[in-house]
Amino acid sequence: MRGVRGLVVLGIALLLGLVAAKAVLVYLDGSKPQKAAQPVAAARHETPADDVAFTDSIPAGMRAVSIKVDEVTGVSRKVQKGDWVDVLATTSLPGAQDAGVARVVLERVRVMDVTGDKSERTQSKIKGNRDWIVTLLVTPEQGASLVAAASLAKISLLARHGGDSDPQSFREVAFSQEKGAVPLHRPENNMGDWIRPGMRAVTVAVQDTDGICGALRRGDRVDVIVTCPISKFASGGDVSAGAQGVVTEFAMRSVTLLQNVEVMANERSLEVSAGENQPVSRVTIQVTPQEAEKLAVVMDATGKSLLRLAARNSRDTERVGTPGQNLAELLTMKREYSRIEVYKGTKAQVKPFFH
Repeated sequence: MRGVRGLVVLGIALLLGLVAAKAVLVYLDGSKPQKAAQPVAAARHETPADDVAFTDSIPAGMRAVSIKVDEVTGVSRKVQKGDWVDVLATTSLPGAQDAGVARVVLERVRVMDVTGDKSERTQSKIKGNRDWIVTLLVTPEQGASLVAAASLAKISLLARHGGDSDPQSFREVAFSQEKGAVPLHRPENNMGDWIRPGMRAVTVAVQDTDGICGALRRGDRVDVIVTCPISKFASGGDVSAGAQGVVTEFAMRSVTLLQNVEVMANERSLEVSAGENQPVSRVTIQVTPQEAEKLAVVMDATGKSLLRLAARNSRDTERVGTPGQNLAELLTMKREYSRIEVYKGTKAQVKPFFH
């Protein structure tokens, strides 16, 4: 009997131990913080931390503008995000055949993005797709200038070093088959910058027969020839204002008024045109103050005076003394050597003698 009671007591003790152990496990499990269940739909629509909107990457006050370039204008597809470039616009010149001009539209702007990654652009190159897109970071004013230029001009990129922030003095460069690449002559600030100290600028009307077929350009050297009528009157001794008289002599005379004068500009110098070898109707020459007075009195004295510009070699600085020419002497091959005044009553007449 004692053995049976011992087994019963042992069984009861084991059962109580199991109940106690389960109670401890339940208590420990309940003391742990429970993780809230996340809705599946919410997890599906959660935005990744690195997915930033395109416009959020544009700095305040700046704008992003895209342009289309190709293998040549895009610097052989070597330009990458973060690079610095200048933007060049190339157009043809009105009034000139086979001639173009290049201008820097924007200076030192940053590349914000390029189309695709490097592998995609390489694959595009293999397939023969010429054009690709470059996005630039610009100010609103720069963006407007670039869009306007892109509508009419061919846009090219000039890559520059990232540390090169010094502003450059770019001049418009024209290219023609005749002269090659030459800078366009334009004053840096105003037209007065073209005039040398101590000199004056005078504009005169010219003909298409002046110079070399009327093609007078900035920097050319010319002689100024004036042709005007010369008349003499006999008043019969009455020299008061309004007295009547008769013409006793009339001649056309040409004289070299000025020599080795520099052409400062013509009307085409003020236009966006490279038609420099076309005839012009107005030329501005650079003269001394005394020479400017001579030109003024000749041009303003009578509407019948005529100025002609004779082109000369720019290296020929020698001044030549000439006596001038009279039309009558040229046509008759005779030159006046003397003259006398013949008086008939109150009238006087001049009689020339030729040989």
